[in-house]
Amino acid sequence: MRWAEAHARLLDRSRDSQILTPSQRAAGNSIVRVLESGAPYLNLWGMVGSGKTFLARHLAHDARCVYLSSPGNPLTEPPIGKWVLVDNVSAMRSEARAVYNGLYWQQAAAVLVITQSRVDDSLFTIQLQLSADDHTFVQSTIAALFPKVNAPTVGADTSSLWPLVAACTYSELTE
Repeated sequence: MRWAEAHARLLDRSRDSQILTPSQRAAGNSIVRVLESGAPYLNLWGMVGSGKTFLARHLAHDARCVYLSSPGNPLTEPPIGKWVLVDNVSAMRSEARAVYNGLYWQQAAAVLVITQSRVDDSLFTIQLQLSADDHTFVQSTIAALFPKVNAPTVGADTSSLWPLVAACTYSELTE
């Protein structure tokens, strides 16, 4: 199976809250609470492969937010009164602020920027960090979705889910 197919299959499952890792569920609940409180600007950050995009896609579906995979992607509809999640934003204060200000002037209710490191002037920041429990959860999910995959065991480094997801592409899989 090609990387794009495996990744697409996993992202398609992001609509189901049962597939979120324990850390993603906790971060997602915190994000929704902060956004529901009326906060206009939020920063979700974490290392590459921690599941930020997966969580953002889940929130976009579950909370009916607008999801943009990068700051340069055009909006398909005006974000008036909606939460907008913008992935792959630079953690540089000026660039994150430009994203926020641009969407603020388009009347977005709130903007969540997703970065690899903390944006220093964010009113609210939520870090997505993985645990061994998250890796175990993902291993069982992969075993259910891709029964012929031999997912790597959880080692000392639990900072990224990529080795587990990449395992889906290295095996001969059949539907």
